[in-house]
Amino acid sequence: MASSPKPKFCVDAMLGKLARYLRLLGYDTLYFKDVEDEEILSKCLEETRTVVSRDRGLCKKAIDLNIPIVCFNRSMSTSRLLSCLKDIGLIELNFDPVSSRCPLCNGELVPTQNPPISYGYKKERTYYVCKNCGMIYWVGRHMSTIKRTLGEARVESC
Repeated sequence: MASSPKPKFCVDAMLGKLARYLRLLGYDTLYFKDVEDEEILSKCLEETRTVVSRDRGLCKKAIDLNIPIVCFNRSMSTSRLLSCLKDIGLIELNFDPVSSRCPLCNGELVPTQNPPISYGYKKERTYYVCKNCGMIYWVGRHMSTIKRTLGEARVESC
């Protein structure tokens, strides 16, 4: 039995940190700051995406168009938001840098031992270069924050 493809998301301006975490977890996630609801909904219809929002107006419009939606009705921590998405079966909380996406632009990341930089990189480290924007990433001290947030999300419930 083949596994179903990972869901794709559209996240509105109220949930930017959640969008970055979804990308880190490997989910194709569009994030909109200054875009009209109609454009978000059009993109979701066109690309079969689930809307994730705290905007009641956007949620109502998505429901009217029969677009999958997760609507949060109050402010919550990023770990709690991730926990809710996990609890309803939309995501898994497994972080793997190989399958992560660029937290800035949503581009795919490519692992490399020789990043395209000319200043002090460590040869023993694996780097990840975004195919889209060229940003370079590696597993560093920030991993403790990512692991803590995901750990909290695993034990919290929505």
